[in-house]
Amino acid sequence: MKSAALALCIGVFAVLALAQPPSKPEDWATIEGTVVSAASGEPVRKAQIALTPLDESKESFDTVSDRDGRFKLVQIDPGRYRLTATRNGFLSQEFNPKSTASGGTVLTVAAGQTLRNIDFRLVPAGAVTGRVTDEDGDALAGVRIQLLRSRYLDGKPQLTALAWTITDDLGRYRLHGLPPGRYYAAAVYQDPRNALGTTDRSDARISGLGYAPLFYPGVPDVDQAALIVLSAGEEKENVDFRMARTRTVSVRGRVVNAGGLAGQVVVALSKRGGLSSVQKFYADVHEDGSFEVRHVPPGSYDLKAFMEYEGSVATARQLLDVDISNIQSIELTLRPAVEVAGRIQLEGQGKARSWEQFSPALIPLEDPVTTGDSGDVSMRPDGSFRIHNVVPGDYRLSFLPLPDDFFVKSARQGNVDVLEKGLSVSGAAGSLELVMSANGARIEGTVVDDQKNPVSGATVALVPEPQLRERSDLFKSANTDQYGAFLFRGVAPGDYKLFAWESVEADSYRDPAFLDPYEKQGLAVSVHEKSREQVQLALIPASPPSR
Repeated sequence: MKSAALALCIGVFAVLALAQPPSKPEDWATIEGTVVSAASGEPVRKAQIALTPLDESKESFDTVSDRDGRFKLVQIDPGRYRLTATRNGFLSQEFNPKSTASGGTVLTVAAGQTLRNIDFRLVPAGAVTGRVTDEDGDALAGVRIQLLRSRYLDGKPQLTALAWTITDDLGRYRLHGLPPGRYYAAAVYQDPRNALGTTDRSDARISGLGYAPLFYPGVPDVDQAALIVLSAGEEKENVDFRMARTRTVSVRGRVVNAGGLAGQVVVALSKRGGLSSVQKFYADVHEDGSFEVRHVPPGSYDLKAFMEYEGSVATARQLLDVDISNIQSIELTLRPAVEVAGRIQLEGQGKARSWEQFSPALIPLEDPVTTGDSGDVSMRPDGSFRIHNVVPGDYRLSFLPLPDDFFVKSARQGNVDVLEKGLSVSGAAGSLELVMSANGARIEGTVVDDQKNPVSGATVALVPEPQLRERSDLFKSANTDQYGAFLFRGVAPGDYKLFAWESVEADSYRDPAFLDPYEKQGLAVSVHEKSREQVQLALIPASPPSR
């Protein structure tokens, strides 16, 4: 059934979630298409087809392809949508993607329209298999295998784990559902005595030998590792590891619970400047707060303690350099996390469903990729909020996509512009004052090729002027629809450049090193509150430009 959003007053300036009247039957649209295998061309049956509106007030639709791979979606409201096909054994795919790493083409559906030949060519998923043995050729069970791939996260290229599994009792593993690409594989032996929650102290000896993490084909550093190049649907076999015991040390200490708080303590040791998901060790923590991390290879580490209690957290941290000697008598003092209070003011009028659409997140400046955001947000009906369980440190503000036409006008902590200088959180954090305006600008246009033909599925990025490129809230991206059109709403006043790529990895345009060779191909545009801009962009080919 068609659903309508409830009207909701959420502030002095009355941001309303206006009820959406149901469309008339003669306005309903239809989408028809087929799903086939990109490898064989054979129909793909039982593919899950999902139609998701860009306007959250509209209804989503789904269906399943039949035995001939055909599907049909009916009674669709006019609007802009993303269409996705999913099937076991294939990669999930949006309609008409330019690559397996990019988004697809947005579908603009007009009243009463029937869109035909909306076809999918699903790419078969790949797999990597192998076996892990010790120095004598005996199977090693319980080894964590990770497949790493370079991705842009928070505007920086990072090696992150795309998939992981654990070896079985025969030392075997299989990672499946993989897109084509270039990967590194890592093997991390998990000493059962370093498992979380272990309190057995019957084996307190220091062995001096352990299995250090390895990268395929058996090297300690990812810079020496071999790339695994996987094509569509390929199963790469015999990606094996032979793990030999090597000199390791134990790190021992005690967690001091200064406030006498009750809760289970977790202690973790992560390699600094490396891949924390691979080079991370958990401690054996005992009831008296003493802990031991066994089989730690030499290197520079970040030692952290964490405890959750009554809905709050306490943390401790120490930087540590490990050589060939065991480390004793480390003391970590737990200190409670703090709360950051604030209030949101709204300017103008616009559509929104709830205050939660405006809630801020705190991204640590030190290591946003491996640390993630901090704290959970609770909103009140008057626009005030509290961010709970914030670990003291330096942060930048981040926001989920704001409702249409809204932008972050200002964010201050006392006299400090938090959007420009970041937020420093200590034991007594000052109140945050956020202003959200519904008077954002709009930029719409089309992307054309060198023959002036519209290009569907292109990625369009809106990039702020260089001195503001640390502000993630000013960047926007969109994919062109089947007519080559795109639309940005809620653009903050200022100077920008627009880029249109045939194919580009998400978030790459936030990396200065990536963007630099394209700077001259960007179209400059300036906007102010409520302005409306029309542009035409020339397509940037998939191959990188020469400097």
